[in-house]
Amino acid sequence: MVVEFPFLFQVFITVLFTSFLLQIAQGKFFYLESKRFQRSIFWFSLIIRLAALLVYYFVFYEITGTEFDIEAKDALWYHDVALRLHDRSFLELKNINFFSLDDSGYPIILSLKYFISGNSILFARFVQVIIGSFSVVLIYKISKSLFNESTGKITAIIMACFQPLALYSALHLKETYMIFFLLLSIYFGVRIVQEKRKSIGNILILVVSLASLFLFRTVLGLIAVFSLGIFFFYINKTNFIIKILLIVLSVGGMFLALNNFSSGKEILDKANGYLGLETDTNIALGGRSQELYEKRGHSLAKYATGVVLLPQMYVTPYPSIVKTNISFYNQTLQWYFAGGLMFWSFISYYGLVGFYKACRYNFRKSFFLILITTVYTLALISAFYIMSIRYNILKMVLLFPFVGYGLISGNDKKHHKYFLFYIVGMIFIIYMWNFIKLLGRDAL
Repeated sequence: MVVEFPFLFQVFITVLFTSFLLQIAQGKFFYLESKRFQRSIFWFSLIIRLAALLVYYFVFYEITGTEFDIEAKDALWYHDVALRLHDRSFLELKNINFFSLDDSGYPIILSLKYFISGNSILFARFVQVIIGSFSVVLIYKISKSLFNESTGKITAIIMACFQPLALYSALHLKETYMIFFLLLSIYFGVRIVQEKRKSIGNILILVVSLASLFLFRTVLGLIAVFSLGIFFFYINKTNFIIKILLIVLSVGGMFLALNNFSSGKEILDKANGYLGLETDTNIALGGRSQELYEKRGHSLAKYATGVVLLPQMYVTPYPSIVKTNISFYNQTLQWYFAGGLMFWSFISYYGLVGFYKACRYNFRKSFFLILITTVYTLALISAFYIMSIRYNILKMVLLFPFVGYGLISGNDKKHHKYFLFYIVGMIFIIYMWNFIKLLGRDAL
């Protein structure tokens, strides 16, 4: 069954409004010099995210009667752990028996915000709005460094206007911070490679940002460290062993200092779990499988093989406009992302164009971004998360610079003609995806 008209209408409005914001921002900010652009895009992003915070706060409060969204299971868990940390002590981290490796970072940050604000949920989300806006500035700097000034500006404008990121800033979830620390590690990783004289401060920020990723999603930290090591080796083979040892030892030391409750074996087990591999221990936060989806009532999951998923790896996730996975309030949070994901389905065309051109014409400079994007996306396929918005939001952010590069380098009649065909094709694919979700669903 297709969702009600108001949700379908908001898909259309979101695509239209996002396109309108992009036009406004491009006209006002694109020709500003670098420092003015960074200030302007930060405030522009902040205003969008503040508006989203207020709108979604009142929408969800009207529906649930609480300050949390309609699928707030994880959000309430983070909130509860943060309150316990605040009320007790950070020295008692070990004693909270449901405290897990991947999810330790966000409750720690949340508890600090509660300590400052007296458990204010709105204050905690306001800080997320600020962090999300700094991420927009970071994506500008990364894209400018790897490609050019124009690509950096277009990329930042797209990220500032992207509705799913604004929505995540308004939720009690960790994705906003994960994106920030991931972009921070990419930016300073690239910057250190480009510096003739290495700055201790930049190395320290890189180490902290990499270590922080382990506290949000173990496999993401491993992928970032692996990709950075390969990048250092590719760019400059001299002193490779020393560089890798410094990174590994620094990250390991930081990690052990912050997580003396976790063993190295637990890190490997969690990584294997995300990748859908067997582990010696039962890790709760692991990957999914075809069998799991079949048990949940989706009979067509057995056909979701690598051959089917690989061609779609950079264009997923698709907007959900059918009634599946409904747990509470006769709604699912997926519907609120549908407009933003529809917009993504269209602009992913330029992401593919930009990715191809980066590989062909700008491979050396953009190698780190190409590598980490590809490895993370393959991990999503292996773990059966390739259609999940929560896991793909990082992938989409990593692809934004390629979207910007594709828009700048593919601005001709031929590419625009293919873009129209692409939109028609994506509409058909989205329709078929939602039809398959219903067709293979034995129970909602």
